[in-house]
Amino acid sequence: MQPPSNLLAEIPANLPEELLETILNAPGIRIERIVSHGHISPDGFWYDQETTEWVAALRPIFRS
Repeated sequence: MQPPSNLLAEIPANLPEELLETILNAPGIRIERIVSHGHISPDGFWYDQETTEWVAALRPIFRS
């Protein structure tokens, strides 16, 4: 599946869980698009990973 050219495009209206798409996967780097509509981890769950990450949170602005 080809990732969208616009990170805020092609977002399904119904997301029962987070949408995760790999945009780039190369030695030493992985870029993902993660779309969440307020999804949360279960109580008591601690997410831990071996790799470091940098996160940018984007929010669409709708104008009429």
